[in-house]
This record gives sequence, C-alpha cells and structure tokens, in this order.
Amino acid sequence: MVFLVSMMHHIHHYSLTQQIQIQQKTLDKTKAKMISLKNDSGDIAKKIRNYEGELVQNKNDQTKQTQVINSTATGDQDALAKAHKKMDKLLDNQADYEKKLRNYKADLETNTKEGETEQSLFDRESQSLDALKQRHQNLMK
Repeated sequence: MVFLVSMMHHIHHYSLTQQIQIQQKTLDKTKAKMISLKNDSGDIAKKIRNYEGELVQNKNDQTKQTQVINSTATGDQDALAKAHKKMDKLLDNQADYEKKLRNYKADLETNTKEGETEQSLFDRESQSLDALKQRHQNLMK
C-alpha cells in the first residue's frame, strides 16, 4: 500500500509537469501570435499613413492640374486633351487610394479586435499556467 501511495505521488507529479509543459507551449504560441498581430498592426498603420500622404499629394496635383486646364488656350486641343487625360488619371488614382485606405482601415480594425481576443486568451492561459504551477508547488511540499 505504501508503495502504491508513493507511486501515486510520482505519477501525479509527472502528470502536472506534463500539463505545465503543454500549457507553457500554448502560452508561447499565443504570445507569438500577439506579437505577430502587433507587428502587422504597425505595418498596416504605416501603409495607412503612406496612402493618406499619397491622397493629399494627389489632391494637390489635381488642384495644379485644374489650374493648367483653366490656363490652357481653348485653341490648343492637344494640350487640353493631354491635361484632361492627366486629370482623369489623378481622379482614378484618388479613387484607388481611397479604396486602399478603406481596406487598410478595415484590416486595422480587424487586427485590433484579434489582438484584444488574443490578449484575453493569453491572460486566461497565463492564469491557468500559474494555477498549475501553484498545484505543482503544493504537491512538492
């Protein structure tokens, strides 16, 4: 009977050790995903800033192009057609920049929500690991 009781203690110790290792791996994976999401968030924010800058530059170029169109003589049809073509391209680019901005902002929002979810999961996993470690320490006493 004494032998079985001592074996039970060792088996319980081994089982807790295995659970702690598994929980630590899970916690590490969750932390890695959180870091990845944070890095992605920074990349998305940088892209948003870049496209906002491109959009501002595009609007400035449109203003300049409008002045060119207004100052071009009506008799110079080739220059006027070229100016209108450039303005059309600027307007197309503006639509593209606005679309990309909307998409990146949606991506950033999704990324933020996933980050919050991962943080919550990390906190729960961390608490679970702490509880396992506490049980392990109590068993060692």
